[in-house]
Amino acid sequence: MIKIPRSLDEILPAAAMEKLLDVLHQPDIAGKVREAMNKVGLGEVGMGDTTPLDKVKVAWQQARSWLDSLAGASTSALDTPLVLNATGRLFPDSITALPMSATVAYGQAKVASNYHQPKLLNHKADLASASAFPGCEAVWISTTAEAVRLAANSPWGSKGVVTARADAVRISGIGDFRAMLAQSQHTLVDIGAANGVTPQDWSAAVTEPQQIVFLCSPNGLTAADARDQRRDALRSAKAVGAKVIELLADGVVSPSLATELGLPEVQQHLASGTDAVILPMQMLLGGPGGALVVGSSELVRAIRAAAEPLGCLMSGPQLVAATMALQMANLSNEIEAGIPAQLLANPENLKNRSQRLAIQLAGIGEISAAEEVECITPLGASPWNRYVLHGWSVKLIPKTSLHELKRQLTMSGAGLSIHLLFTEEENSILIDLRFVAPQHDHDVVLAATGLPKEKDAQTGTS
Repeated sequence: MIKIPRSLDEILPAAAMEKLLDVLHQPDIAGKVREAMNKVGLGEVGMGDTTPLDKVKVAWQQARSWLDSLAGASTSALDTPLVLNATGRLFPDSITALPMSATVAYGQAKVASNYHQPKLLNHKADLASASAFPGCEAVWISTTAEAVRLAANSPWGSKGVVTARADAVRISGIGDFRAMLAQSQHTLVDIGAANGVTPQDWSAAVTEPQQIVFLCSPNGLTAADARDQRRDALRSAKAVGAKVIELLADGVVSPSLATELGLPEVQQHLASGTDAVILPMQMLLGGPGGALVVGSSELVRAIRAAAEPLGCLMSGPQLVAATMALQMANLSNEIEAGIPAQLLANPENLKNRSQRLAIQLAGIGEISAAEEVECITPLGASPWNRYVLHGWSVKLIPKTSLHELKRQLTMSGAGLSIHLLFTEEENSILIDLRFVAPQHDHDVVLAATGLPKEKDAQTGTS
């Protein structure tokens, strides 16, 4: 039986539709579209000069306005300035909230405004996890901290939970890993030092099958040292039959992303001996808070059984958003894949945007010169600095002083509600467009020049 789509979002996800409309309404393209529609008899249809394409645009804008009001995005612009992340880092220090994919956020808003049977939502979530991780059990937990605590409390840890001191890190957006483990009812044993654990340390500490070895990634080690530590931990655990659980804050399900940046791929870790992986949804997947626990059936089922009476299972809009994040990140072509797509941004596209922006900014205001330059940027502060992104930035040289240029960039311009984040060097400023949407490039120019929006300049209104 063929399902007939009943709504536009069943055909195209929200973010794809928005990009389509942005492209179609570029002056040169819009003219060609209208000309083609006139040739086939779909010219001006009532309402003055409004074409079917314009009607779709108006309807789309109304829908987005309604969703913005649900999300609180329509509050005073002075209270909630638009943050343009031009640092090139996914997790800059000055951003407290983690990014969420636009399509995922749309799905969350949609389910929040409609009645949905919990049983149906749970079924869809189970199908999504089964598709991403065939042959494994999975359970969706409302917070990462609860997922860690429940896993550490499982019966297999009755003889203790062993972790490395190098893994006792605090990850912004998730919390303190060691503090989470300390909530376990079982004894916590941390071994080694901040610079790593030797094979002898693991062998001496992991001696019982009723122990759990808990690993965390990213940790305080380099990527190479972290791989060696994980290998030694797995060997010691398997030698005595102990369980191994990993918290993968940097875990991905995209093979392309794992290859490009060296991020741990969840499927590979499960295949190489890990009994269960805790995958936070709000980090590299662009989902909401919460975590997916995936792994061997007996361990995951025990975690589910413990979570259900405590009310720790993910549900409602949060479950829908998390499910969408997993599905988007698991797309083979990675089109519209949210955060993964941004991390895999085409360097040539970044270079072209940087060239255009440099031409517009050169010699304006406090900017003496502007040029596009190659750059290598860490994904974020420690422990995310082990991963680097290759791309292009716009380098700005000040006319008078770096202080004056910084002041101009952070003033937000007359009538603009923009908070521009950038990277400061010795005598220049770098603006990276990887995490700035293309439609906001012009806002970067306005912020850099200190000029008001066109409407502000002409009418005095924003």
